[in-house]
Amino acid sequence: MKTILKLALLLLLPLGSLAQKITEPVEYNDKIVGYQNNIGYKMLAMNEYIGGEDSNKERAHSLRLELLQTTKESISGVQKMPSFQGNDELRQSAIELFKFYQRVVENEYKQMIDILYSEELSEDDIATLEEMVNKITIEEGTYDENFQAAQEAFAKKHNLELEENELQEEIDAE
Repeated sequence: MKTILKLALLLLLPLGSLAQKITEPVEYNDKIVGYQNNIGYKMLAMNEYIGGEDSNKERAHSLRLELLQTTKESISGVQKMPSFQGNDELRQSAIELFKFYQRVVENEYKQMIDILYSEELSEDDIATLEEMVNKITIEEGTYDENFQAAQEAFAKKHNLELEENELQEEIDAE
């Protein structure tokens, strides 16, 4: 069942994000992606721990709370960024994506960890986990598509070439 949570965590990471800053368009994009990567690496660390043989519920929840804190810090950091040359679409789509992560980490991840570490994992528990993963995946897809579209529009407007994120390469290697 730990595989289901691992899948859920990986599916929450947007595919194909890039770099940023604030005085230059590439720096602006990279700063936002840096916040996104902070969340992604915490997700991967939690995922790796939960997938381990010696994992336990208490430590899994501790890692979840660390992820939640990083997510909140990322939201705050992006919210403090100004729009770039009057364009706020990239920043706003990142905030929406990160708030989605926050909600999932606060609610669904908590529930999933509780289920995964229950005394006995029933068929109903498995069905519940699968349903949660599917719901999260579908909802995340919308936020991710919005973020990617905003990032691509930003790159096109500022003549930037987007490259695949190293974090995405790590996700693909799993």
